[in-house]
Amino acid sequence: MSDDTQYYANVTNLALCQKCPRLAFYAIFMKRKTNFVGIQGTGFYGSVFHSKIAAKFFDAASDFQNKLNGKIANAIQHGYEAFHELIRKDFFFEFVKSEGKNYPSSQIYALAAGTEIWLKVLWEALSEMPSLLKFPREIMPVVFQKQNSGNMRSSYNLEIAGVQTELTVVGKYDALIFNPDEKQARIFEFKGYKKSDVIVPLTQSVVYAWLVHEKTGIYPEIEIIHLSESENPANIFSSDEVREMITSALPNLFETICRMYALEEIPPKAYDSRLCEQCKYRNFCEAEIELFIRNHENTFERKNQRENTQT
Repeated sequence: MSDDTQYYANVTNLALCQKCPRLAFYAIFMKRKTNFVGIQGTGFYGSVFHSKIAAKFFDAASDFQNKLNGKIANAIQHGYEAFHELIRKDFFFEFVKSEGKNYPSSQIYALAAGTEIWLKVLWEALSEMPSLLKFPREIMPVVFQKQNSGNMRSSYNLEIAGVQTELTVVGKYDALIFNPDEKQARIFEFKGYKKSDVIVPLTQSVVYAWLVHEKTGIYPEIEIIHLSESENPANIFSSDEVREMITSALPNLFETICRMYALEEIPPKAYDSRLCEQCKYRNFCEAEIELFIRNHENTFERKNQRENTQT
C-alpha cells in the first residue's frame, strides 16, 4: 500500500535506544558519539580484538581451505593446552608481529589479557561437544559454519497511529556456533569494557538472537564476554530466557524506534535515572531535541525510508 511506512534500524542503534531513546536520537539524527555514556573504561580494544583475533579464528574454523583450519582441528583434538598454544601463537602473536607497532604496550597487554579470557570461555563451550572433540575435522563445518553469514536482516510489522509500518533490522553478530550434540546454538558478544553497562550488550545479543530465530527457527543461547573482567567475565542466557526476552522486550523497542524515526514526539528519557546523572546532555536534551524535530520533521522521515542503515 502507498500509505505504508518503512524504516531501517541497525542493531547498534536499537541497543542504544533501549538504554536511552534520547541518546539514540542524538546518535542517529545529530551524529553525536553517545555510545559510551555511562560506561566505565574506553573499551578501546573490543573492536580490535574482534576483527584481528576472534574473527580470524572463526573465519579459519569455518573454512576448510583456510591454512589454519587443519591446525585448529588438530588443537581441538589434543585438548585445552594445544588449543591455548594455537591461539597464542597463530592468532595473538601474529597480530602483535604484524600490527603491534601501531599500539602502545599498555593496550597490547590489555589485549593479551582479553585474549586469555576469551579462549578459556570459548574452550568451555567447545568442550561441551563430544562429537567435536572426537571428530573435529568432520564436525567443525557444522559447529562454526560460514561466519560471513553473520550479516543478517529481517523485518517486523507493526501499526503506529493507524499506519502500517515495516521495520527492517540489520546487523552482524560477533560469532555464532552450533552444538550438534545438543541441537542448540550460541551467540557470542565480545565487549572490551567492564560490566558497567549491561543493557547495550544484552539488547544487542537479544536482537541478534531474534534475527537468528527468524532465519533458522532456533532460539540461540547468548554468551556475553567482557574482556576487561578478570573474574566472572561471561554471562550466559539460556534459550528459554532468550525466548522470553524476545517476546517481552523487542515489540516495545521496535515501536519506540519507529516513533523516533517518524519524528512524532520527543523520545522518553533513559529508563535508569542514574544514567542521566552521568550524561552531559541531561540539562538540555529535551529542549534541543524538540527544536531539532521542529526544524527537520519530514526531511529525516523520507531519508530513512529510502536508505538502508548498515551496522
